[in-house]
Amino acid sequence: MVGQPKKKDPPLSLVPIIAPTPFSSQFTLPIWYICSPMALYCRKRLELFGISTFFGLAVSAVVFQYYGNEISSNFDMPALHKYLILFLILAYLVPTLVFHLALYSLNALLVRSFGKVELNEQRHAILGKLLIASISKQVVDANPSDLVEEVAWISLKKYWRPK
Repeated sequence: MVGQPKKKDPPLSLVPIIAPTPFSSQFTLPIWYICSPMALYCRKRLELFGISTFFGLAVSAVVFQYYGNEISSNFDMPALHKYLILFLILAYLVPTLVFHLALYSLNALLVRSFGKVELNEQRHAILGKLLIASISKQVVDANPSDLVEEVAWISLKKYWRPK
């Protein structure tokens, strides 16, 4: 109609891409609407550390619950007996370290595949900083504030070198 304002389309983040069907169960509908706005990758190191700590300590707890005696007997040598508790604590933290390394690598892949827009914005800003720094003969510190910026710095490493 003439003179009537057009209705604005809702933002894309609010529109489900693949909506559940009317035949979905009562359990999938709440999960769909709760999980659809969730991020597909971690932006902060603390988020990634929290997830890896949760999974690593859960795996360690289960392993130490069932195989604790076998693990402690592996380190029960006379020369190392007074350091037994230290070795057990380190063995308890190994799954956390493994989960952190695996999730960090997976997060970098997720940023490259699902965060392309934000990654390109970060790359553009970094290239601008590097251009200004090269013109004015200044040094730019590569001190990323989040994991997306860290992936952007790593992807542009052919344009800069560490001091």
